[in-house]
Amino acid sequence: MFDGYVFRRLDALLYDCNIHGAHGRKVAKVIADRTLNTDDIARRVAERGNLQLDAGMIATTVEAFMQQMALALRDGYNINTSWFTAHTEVRGFFEGNETYVDTRQHPVRVAMQQGSRLRELYDDVEIKIGRRHRDEPCIISTYDHETGSTNQWITPRRALSLKGRNIKITGDEGGVGLFFIDVDSGATTRVPMSDIPLNTPGSILCYVPDLPAGCYRIRIVTNYRPNRHNSSSIVIDHEAELTVE
Repeated sequence: MFDGYVFRRLDALLYDCNIHGAHGRKVAKVIADRTLNTDDIARRVAERGNLQLDAGMIATTVEAFMQQMALALRDGYNINTSWFTAHTEVRGFFEGNETYVDTRQHPVRVAMQQGSRLRELYDDVEIKIGRRHRDEPCIISTYDHETGSTNQWITPRRALSLKGRNIKITGDEGGVGLFFIDVDSGATTRVPMSDIPLNTPGSILCYVPDLPAGCYRIRIVTNYRPNRHNSSSIVIDHEAELTVE
């Protein structure tokens, strides 16, 4: 077992499974305590004192490692460590012996799987499943009107529809709104309310900001509660990564 190992119990909630043919089945999703970045992990390593390096040096080393790994993946190498494996893959489908590559239909992405040491960490983890309230806000899907894709593409300066439950944007707080978050950099772009012509509990129509190429997640911050007065703001994150070419 690993040094400093502490028995861990993870809390999870049940969500509707949106996969075609699931027939009312649900999936369990772990409730994250918070999100850690490279600097956060580096501070944790430094605090344990296993390395005679400060957090800044550790973070710099990790960033250099990750950059070289990313470059190797881009050049077609496979990565194999005891913690994880990774390889580059072309997604999408080809008809027959078709060789034409459409970057929209055949995006290049990295696939990662956990290695033996990471699997070992979960051997003694207990999972506690709770039920998700049916009125809990969620973004179910996005539809890009330019490409006709669902939960996949977004087109800058074009219309995007969101379907969900209790997603209406209300409230006067400065942090309320619809946001696009860059997956790699964490940069956040807010959509002006003037670019959201439809704003209801079940549907939102917006015009996508002039985003640079990359992968994005959608976040809604709202005070909306069904059949109740507005209260503290809540955050609704969409799970799908949406691509701008």
